[in-house]
Amino acid sequence: AHGIIFAAADISKLKQAEEAMKKTAEERNRTINEMKQLMDFATTMREEIHEEELIKHIARFFKDNFSADIVAVLMFDREKNVLDVPVIDPPMPADKLIKADACLNPSLCRIIRTGHEYVVRDINKDIPCECISHSLKEGGYACLPLITGGITIGAILIVKKDNVYLKSKEALTLLSSHVGLAATTIQRVRLMELTKHAAVTDALTGIYNRGFFDEMLEKHIALSRRRNEPLSLI
Repeated sequence: AHGIIFAAADISKLKQAEEAMKKTAEERNRTINEMKQLMDFATTMREEIHEEELIKHIARFFKDNFSADIVAVLMFDREKNVLDVPVIDPPMPADKLIKADACLNPSLCRIIRTGHEYVVRDINKDIPCECISHSLKEGGYACLPLITGGITIGAILIVKKDNVYLKSKEALTLLSSHVGLAATTIQRVRLMELTKHAAVTDALTGIYNRGFFDEMLEKHIALSRRRNEPLSLI
């Protein structure tokens, strides 16, 4: 006798398990890529020792790695009580992006005032920042504070025409992590400058000391020899 056996199985649970595994793998890969990006950023920033150049590198990194349409770095000068805009990428007059009133009176800036980020996910739906003068027809922007030691030293403004990116909680978390690392790097460079300044000046008068004189004299003697030029000392 011959017979045929039929077997039926519900594979919906198997498909669900496969989808879950695929999603887990994608999330793991995304996390690994994000960690690598953070490490690369930290390495690049650690190599710079001058604040002006460091800020340029920071702006370029955010523009390239977050596909930003505009990146601006804002620095709060506490002594002068003004908001400087040392870098805007792509270059444009500062008042075309940030209102002059906010630069002259930093207390008008909610980021400097509160130390909290401000995100406009959709310019056509959310309440815009009162300090932004740039006209944006679509997309949005995120302004995140640079904080070190509990003190807001500035902010990074990211403008994106993409209507989706800033609505992602994960994307904003990654952005915040990079901004926090940028703030730490700026503070490191500032501390290095303070240490260097303290080593070559008198603590009481602020006048350059003998160590600074010896260092500068040695440099100028070497420069004079290389150029075969006379050097006078008074």
